[in-house]
Amino acid sequence: MNPLFGAILLSAEYEPYLSLLSEVLKANGLQSQLVLPKNWKDKGEGIHIFTKFNPELVKELLDWGIEPLLLGEIPENQLSDMIDSGLSLHWKLSIHSLFQLPLYPLPREDLHWAIFTKSRAYDRRLEIILNTFGQSVTSDGDFDHFLLRLRQAPPQIAILDWDQLPMDIKKAVESLKKLKETKQILFFGIKNFQKEHLYRDLRLGITDVSPGLWSREEFLASVVHSFPLKDAQQKAKSPLGQPIKKIEFAFQEQTKPIRYQVLENVLVQGSVEDGRTEMDKRKELFSSILFRSL
Repeated sequence: MNPLFGAILLSAEYEPYLSLLSEVLKANGLQSQLVLPKNWKDKGEGIHIFTKFNPELVKELLDWGIEPLLLGEIPENQLSDMIDSGLSLHWKLSIHSLFQLPLYPLPREDLHWAIFTKSRAYDRRLEIILNTFGQSVTSDGDFDHFLLRLRQAPPQIAILDWDQLPMDIKKAVESLKKLKETKQILFFGIKNFQKEHLYRDLRLGITDVSPGLWSREEFLASVVHSFPLKDAQQKAKSPLGQPIKKIEFAFQEQTKPIRYQVLENVLVQGSVEDGRTEMDKRKELFSSILFRSL
């Protein structure tokens, strides 16, 4: 199984514990090496650890298909720049939590998601979230390819940005409604509620395809905090005070999602340090990117 990340950006807080970090990685089957931004491509395989980094390095790593993890706290303005450059994973807890750091995705579930948003950066962020929680996911930048995938290899769940369709909304609704019924696909809709034509699109039936509608920022938070999908009764231990729309699924024979409901204004819950589950630890990785403008 591949690890969640291929590079670690080490904050000043964590830098004195570089040797301990290397031992933790090694104990979990991962080799690592300390590298510099100017020479990391010349080094061998394994987890690349940087003590010097900036937003340009984040972009460069992602261009090479390497997911970076920021370890430890940095000033908020620097963190914002890193996230704007594509950073998704951030373990901001203290050094005492190092042994809780998730290294691998959760075991793979028999669920497949398909994405069409026309934003490669947003698609990639959704992909890393879903993969982290054991989901299979594909994304398409072309709507015709997306429709072809829905017809020929239908996923159980599809994510669609209604503002990015290259065709007439009415025609798209008709096609997608047929696929929803014949292929039994659950659709989530992304919509900019400040954009013109919102009420026109609602009249044309977009909610007949995707009963739930989210902004891009809302949807990331909803997805992260709706896991585990098959255990709606999971309870957490300490409120973080941020309301979200939470997705609650109904499953057929515990495997096939057949419908969902959207719970409005659910208070996001966290867990105390000693009581973190494997699911909680992975949610923590994404806490820095949620509720931010995208």
